[in-house]
Amino acid sequence: MWTAVSATLVLGVAAAIVPLSSLARSDDSTTVNDAGARPLVLSSTIGATGELELTTKAWGTSIDVDVQQLPDAGVLTLQVVGNDGARQQAAQWSVTASRAAAVTGATSLSVEDIHSIVIDDPAGNTIARASR
Repeated sequence: MWTAVSATLVLGVAAAIVPLSSLARSDDSTTVNDAGARPLVLSSTIGATGELELTTKAWGTSIDVDVQQLPDAGVLTLQVVGNDGARQQAAQWSVTASRAAAVTGATSLSVEDIHSIVIDDPAGNTIARASR
């Protein structure tokens, strides 16, 4: 189905208009923070504040981050630390003038295999952390 849509867009031939919502697929997601659980709260070495929400997906975990009081410049990296200590980059973004960000990242790790989630500054220093 995706191939047909892509081919239609490339060729500029539109046989039918298909709303994007009809292309959505069920992925059996479960938000870990449902049923009264609270989002994970960030602790920070620089005064950043924020929350994270983990959502179980068939392919791993989606991570929604809402953070404020970030540094005023640079590129920040969201890293997932597994129970084995290995890190996976889940997202990366440039700091904005508001010093806030709402970012969605992803990891192949299941929620059960995540030990913590960190935000690193451009030098690789961890500036915020949330642990399960």
